Amino acid sequence: MNTSRQIVKFTWTQGLLLGATGMLAILIVQAFGKAFPFIPVIGCGVALLVFNVFAFLLYFRVLQSMPKTVTMYLMLIKVIRMLLCVMFIAAYGMLGGPSLLTVAATVLAFYLVALVHESIFYVRMEKKLKESV
Repeated sequence: MNTSRQIVKFTWTQGLLLGATGMLAILIVQAFGKAFPFIPVIGCGVALLVFNVFAFLLYFRVLQSMPKTVTMYLMLIKVIRMLLCVMFIAAYGMLGGPSLLTVAATVLAFYLVALVHESIFYVRMEKKLKESV
């Protein structure tokens, strides 16, 4: 399996999905005539993308060194991602950022899109690995 190709494909598809989700959130918020907080949402989206790509790179290391622990690793990554999103929303709320509901809804949408995309991607990779063996 070509790992560099898989990494590039994962990064591009994850980035496009997060970008599309962000654009959809902007359109929905502006349709209601509210101001959209661009800086925190873009920061969270970029941080989530970087975290997911790092987790994907680490996935290959775990797959090579300890293949029996891959399932536990994937569950751990999902829990860490959830905690990071919750901590981001809590920190934004504590700092008194405007439009907390908008930011929280957008971060939740980012989280769900990343979760679904990553799950589908890992399942497809596992199928390819099992077919190649």
